[in-house]
Amino acid sequence: MSARGVVVLGMHRSGTSAAARVVNLLGVPLVSGDLLPADEANPRGYWESEALRRFDDELLQAVGGTWSRPPAAPDWGLANGLRDRALSSFGSAFSGTREWVWKDPRASITLPFWRAAFAFSPAVVLVHRDPREVAASLERRDGFTARRSLALWERYVRSALGAAAGLPAFVTGYDALLEDPEGWSRRVADFLRAHGFSVEGARPGEAAAFVDAGLRRSSAVDVSLSAQQEALVARLERLDGAHDTLDPGELGPETAWAEDVLVAGELADLRARLAAVEAERDELLGSRVYRWSAPVRRAADAVLRATGRP
Repeated sequence: MSARGVVVLGMHRSGTSAAARVVNLLGVPLVSGDLLPADEANPRGYWESEALRRFDDELLQAVGGTWSRPPAAPDWGLANGLRDRALSSFGSAFSGTREWVWKDPRASITLPFWRAAFAFSPAVVLVHRDPREVAASLERRDGFTARRSLALWERYVRSALGAAAGLPAFVTGYDALLEDPEGWSRRVADFLRAHGFSVEGARPGEAAAFVDAGLRRSSAVDVSLSAQQEALVARLERLDGAHDTLDPGELGPETAWAEDVLVAGELADLRARLAAVEAERDELLGSRVYRWSAPVRRAADAVLRATGRP
């Protein structure tokens, strides 16, 4: 099954939502209409399918990860059990005839599964942002430490570059979109036309009306990058622009402490969720309703014991 699609890749909080919407304004329909609603973190919308986002979370769980701790080298054979459901659930979305744009930061990790399932070779728009700004945004939204955010940024960017390798790709910094949305829109339109998309371009002023400097609400945190992360930033900057076939080059090993930091962050999240459940339990046990219902519960237990039921 072929497809004429655009996939927007990039780390969470890197401007992928804005990029997807501008591609959509060029005349490329969104892959699905079940959009995640806007919220405080993204007041202008996420521009991504809720069903595809949920399925990507299932894919990550199948290979032993989550969005906040994706595997560095997923074994997609572990997700073979989800292939048939992917085909039946999203066959009409990823059709072989119509054009579409799909954005989900998780696709930076999961795109190899989707390409194998649907046998498509999409064009890629890969958006990157200063990892220190990403860290500030994740601290504000999710309470992540800077070190955890940098490790996550590195894993997503490495995975996105690997997923886009060999595909037509437009690599861009988030700053370029914020500073000149009209020019950015024209350059992306030229890139898509060169690869067979029937885009006509956004109406004058449309991209600028959607994108403004107010979308940048997080300044950079004061934290040092590892040597590997510094090299990755430099690599992204060198790759900026349109590529008929993206060759990211040899990326070298990941920062040595990245995996340990991601695992520690996941454990901290689990402990926080457990504490919240315990707090709810304690609140319930201390409530008047629970105390007043004690005679009823004792009577029910007596009936169950008398009838031999557990």
